[in-house]
Amino acid sequence: MLDVEVLKRFTPLHNLADANLARLAKRLNLVDVPKGSIICQEGDTDNDAIYLFEGGLELRTHTSSMSRVLQAGAPDAYFPVAAGRPRPYTVTATSAVRLFRVDNAALDRAVLLDTVSTTITRLRATGGERFEGDSEWLEEMMANPAFRMLPKERLALLLLRLEPCPVKTGDVIVRQGEPGQYYYILKEGRVAVARKDAQGKVQVVTELTRGAVFGEDALLLDEPRNASIIALGEGLVMRLTRAEFDELLKKPLLQYVSVGEAQAMLKNGARLLDVRAPEEYQRGSIKGSENFPIGGLRARLNDLDAQRAYVLICRNGLQSEAAAFLLVQRGFRAAVLKGGMQSLPSTS
Repeated sequence: MLDVEVLKRFTPLHNLADANLARLAKRLNLVDVPKGSIICQEGDTDNDAIYLFEGGLELRTHTSSMSRVLQAGAPDAYFPVAAGRPRPYTVTATSAVRLFRVDNAALDRAVLLDTVSTTITRLRATGGERFEGDSEWLEEMMANPAFRMLPKERLALLLLRLEPCPVKTGDVIVRQGEPGQYYYILKEGRVAVARKDAQGKVQVVTELTRGAVFGEDALLLDEPRNASIIALGEGLVMRLTRAEFDELLKKPLLQYVSVGEAQAMLKNGARLLDVRAPEEYQRGSIKGSENFPIGGLRARLNDLDAQRAYVLICRNGLQSEAAAFLLVQRGFRAAVLKGGMQSLPSTS
C-alpha cells in the first residue's frame, strides 16, 4: 500500500481528504517495470490513470517525429501520464521505472465523495468538522450511475434525507399488494425478493445484497407493490419518502422530449422502445419501434447497447418513466416521450 503523504504529491489526489485518500491507497500498489517496456500504446482506451513514481519515460505520437521525456520528480510527473481516452501517446520506459495505476472510475467516486461531504457539512451549517459518516458505503453507493448523475447539491440533500431503518431476520420491508410509500437502498445485510402468484404460492425470485436499490416501480407506476422484500438476517435499509424520491431522484434524472426532439434523436441513431405489454403493442405501434415490455425489461438489458440513446414510449408516459429510471440507474441514456402515444396525432 502506498503512503498517504506520498500520494498527496500527485494531482488530483492531493485534493482528497485524508480519510478518502487512505481508502484509495489500500487499493494501490507500486509496479516495477524494466527499461524498454511499453507502458501504454497510443489509441488505448483503458480507464486507468498512470502515475510515474521513479525512473523516466518517453512519450511518442504518430503525428509527430518529436518525443517528450518525463522524469520522476519533475513538476509534470505529478500528473497522470498520457491522460485521455484514447491515449494520445505511446509511453516507453527509458530506464527501470516504478509506477502505480488508479482506476479513473474509483478516482472520480473519491473526488465526488469529497465534494458531497463538503456540501453536506455546509448544508448542515455546523461550521465544524467535515461530514464523514460511512464514507465507504457512500463511495459504493456513488458507483450507481444514477447517483453520479445527480447535481452535487441534490445528492447531498438526498444523503441527508435518507432515513435509517434497522431490520432483522424475517422482517417484511415491502409487502406485495400494498401501496408504495418509500424508495429503499440496502446498506447492510441481505434480503429476498418473493412474489405470490394467483394461486397463493410464494416463490423467492432473487436475493439482493449491500448497495441494491428497490421500491421504485410502485412509486413511478403508482401501483401496488409487485413483490415482497424480506430480510434474511440483521441489516440496515435507508429509505426516502415518495415526495423526497420525486424531488431528489425522479425529477433531476428523467429527461422528457417532445415529438420533434424524439424524431431528432432517432435520426441521430437513438432506438425507440415501446414498453407497453405485447398485446397493446400488437394492436398498434409506431413504425420502427421495438417492444421491450416494462415487466421484462430487467431481463433484456443485455439486448441494449450502452453506447446508444433510447427514446421510451408507452400509452401515457407513466410506464416510460419507470423504464427510463431503470435504464438510467444502470448507466443508459434514456428519454421519455412526453405524454406518450396520447401526444401523437396518429398511433398507426
